[in-house]
Amino acid sequence: MTAKALSIQLQSSEKTVYRLVKEINRLYFPNEIITKKKGSGFKLNKVFLTEELPKTEGDMFTPIKRQEKILEKLLLRSPKGVLIYDLGQEFYVSSSVIMKDKIEIQRQIDAFNLKISTRSGNIFIQGSETDIRRAIAGLVSAFSIIDIDDLSLSTQSAIFDSNLALFILKEIKKIEDHLNAELPYPYNVNIFSHLYIMVERLRKGNRKISQSLVRFNDNNNDEVLLTESCNVIKDISDYLGRKIDDIEIDYLYQYLYSSRFQLNSQQQKVQFSKRAVAITKFYLTEMEMTKWQKIDEQSPVFIDLANHISPLLRRLDSKIRIKIIC
Repeated sequence: MTAKALSIQLQSSEKTVYRLVKEINRLYFPNEIITKKKGSGFKLNKVFLTEELPKTEGDMFTPIKRQEKILEKLLLRSPKGVLIYDLGQEFYVSSSVIMKDKIEIQRQIDAFNLKISTRSGNIFIQGSETDIRRAIAGLVSAFSIIDIDDLSLSTQSAIFDSNLALFILKEIKKIEDHLNAELPYPYNVNIFSHLYIMVERLRKGNRKISQSLVRFNDNNNDEVLLTESCNVIKDISDYLGRKIDDIEIDYLYQYLYSSRFQLNSQQQKVQFSKRAVAITKFYLTEMEMTKWQKIDEQSPVFIDLANHISPLLRRLDSKIRIKIIC
């Protein structure tokens, strides 16, 4: 079959056909799956017609996989864009296919208040820095398979910068040591993802200052967590060898403030907001736990539930999502 005939069927250029054939053969090197003969076009190598082909990343060209890769690229580069033509060449599809992918990508990022747009041949994602980072953490597959206990696994070391990952883990350990408390799953994964994404965007210079960040009233600040946030951002600043805007302290503070730290029985917090107390009482009543026993605000079961409810409310206020991997 000629390159022209293939280009018509694939709705792409002949140049793309040649590139696609080259890529397919590269995947099976040193074997040549598709051969080319002058005057007759492309043919499948007869040797492989009756044999099972070696396994490769066979799904790399599926629409879903392509859309995932495009979404990841655009989120990590936002607010900068990518040439639509370059994406077409990278994934061996026409510009019209990329525009169809744009519709599906928009559907995925709607929940994060982001918009995918095109201008002057470029395609890019627009939105606040807060929402972009939320989308990266929620939609980029790499952040859905994090195993904090073993980031040296081959599947993860290929995804994450091992030096940066270990540095961030040490920072999380410092926080736990200073607070004399443990940051359990999935909160540790959430903090890790936040810091890793922050550093990557700072490194690439794609970060955009956002003034839509929720700021807590100074009188209500948890001074201990605020101090930890300042210390971590300073350490990251030293690690990168550059100054980091103070707004990053606010970002990290929100995540720490919205996390549940695992304390020992002597450290358990017994002071909760009126809203947290009311909601805790509501759930205890609805579950009929108060029907057979007296549960007051100092009861272990009340404190344990309230210690879950309180950070949950903070996450809702700050629009912070916790992804739990089952």
